[in-house]
Amino acid sequence: MEKKVPAVSTNSSDSDDLPDPHLNTGYQESDASWETLGTPELLRRKKPRNKTGTKKPVCTTSSSSTTTDTESNVLKADKLAPYRQYITILSDGSEDEDEERGAQNLSASPSENDAKQHTNISSMPSRETKDILQELAMQIQPNNISRFNINRRNVWDGACRGFRRSTFSPSNTLLVKFTDDSGLSEEAVDQGGPRREFLRLLMDAIQNSSIFEGPPTARILTLDSHAIQRDDYFLTGMMLAVNLVHGGPPPKFFSKLLFDTLVYDAENVKPSIEDIPESEFKQSLTSIMHAESLDKLREAMDRNSSTLTLAGCFHHVKSVEDRLEIVNDMLQWYVLGRTRAVCERLKAGLETLGVLATMQSYPDNFKNCLVFSEEKLTAVLVEDLFKPGLSPGGSNRRVTEERIIGYWMDFLQDAEEGSTVVTLEDVLIFATGTNRIPPLGLLPSPNLSFLHKDDEDGQSKFPIANTCANQLKLPIHPSYDLFKENVEFGILNSPNFGRA
Repeated sequence: MEKKVPAVSTNSSDSDDLPDPHLNTGYQESDASWETLGTPELLRRKKPRNKTGTKKPVCTTSSSSTTTDTESNVLKADKLAPYRQYITILSDGSEDEDEERGAQNLSASPSENDAKQHTNISSMPSRETKDILQELAMQIQPNNISRFNINRRNVWDGACRGFRRSTFSPSNTLLVKFTDDSGLSEEAVDQGGPRREFLRLLMDAIQNSSIFEGPPTARILTLDSHAIQRDDYFLTGMMLAVNLVHGGPPPKFFSKLLFDTLVYDAENVKPSIEDIPESEFKQSLTSIMHAESLDKLREAMDRNSSTLTLAGCFHHVKSVEDRLEIVNDMLQWYVLGRTRAVCERLKAGLETLGVLATMQSYPDNFKNCLVFSEEKLTAVLVEDLFKPGLSPGGSNRRVTEERIIGYWMDFLQDAEEGSTVVTLEDVLIFATGTNRIPPLGLLPSPNLSFLHKDDEDGQSKFPIANTCANQLKLPIHPSYDLFKENVEFGILNSPNFGRA
């Protein structure tokens, strides 16, 4: 449904004057025309005439243009072992017991195999994710800038232009400027809010990119010839790294399998049939795995001969037990062999700002940032996030504010229970520009204030948000029903910065 900006009536004698562009009723406001975001230096690869060409980007500073030489990205030496791996017999029991054990391993869910896969992988001592990312963010050079012009209807296109610009470097400060649907410059860019909104929208675009396949919350790499030609795999890795280091939301759409493929060596990645998205390939695996006799196995292999030949797994079988070896080889090919080159490009992009090496040192921390989990915003969490600024005790203002805080707490609880038309994520986006709390946290700390009638903008019946300051101003209403109705309306009609 198309959302329209509601008109706001006031009792001011200056109602015919132009509105203050920095105080937006019911819409999000910001403090400046350009967003400031620090970004460390990028190792970029020139669009190659040959595959080894490099390009040295130029860094633009806020006071003058300077040139900073950067080394080209060079892929790490190939660490992937040959994808073909065979079932190891770990027990001296009967062949039937061995076959049953292998079948269980191949069909087990990723979580059931977690403890078996990485017991020999060492990592650094436990640390807070926020502290790790703060160390990476020390690379940011606040005096250098790179500009991004973003249209919300096509975030990926604007992001690609910005990241591929010759003057771009992650060590530069990013200035993000949004344009409205008419192509006119939108008067709202900042010191944090639009940056968070841009990174949130960019993560959504990456999640739905053609370089991934599978469920929205368990994406794995796939092949896209156009993306290979554009080197989108490298670009995506770079974007993910920049997002994490610069205070963007945790992507949380990687499958456990994809994360393991990026972080661990090939011999530590043990895919199962459950890791594969629903497809003809998965059906082929399932039909071979469920063959109950040698004849049935051969029939299944004949039906899927094209896929088996492509994977290099179309062998002569002598017994039904050979199905385990065939399925295992097909899984290794699909996950590691088929996407090996593009996975290396994604990893090369993640090397930006030292993110990949840090992921490999602290896998548990970054797993929480990248792999989907059922963590959800709660009313208590959002309530604790926004600290109210209250008037002195005993004052009439304080009495009013305490009543409105009660409305606010009830509103959050209703949103969590699904009895409002907005979600808690909508509330967070409206006030901060992001739908999840970034691993780096929200700076400045979110705060809550109130729209008293004798204050500036006090006549507004809708909420006002300043995403630069992470500030939410609540309207004053005599009843909870009026409060709920107007807060819902203000949030739903303010998808961008502006006035509701």
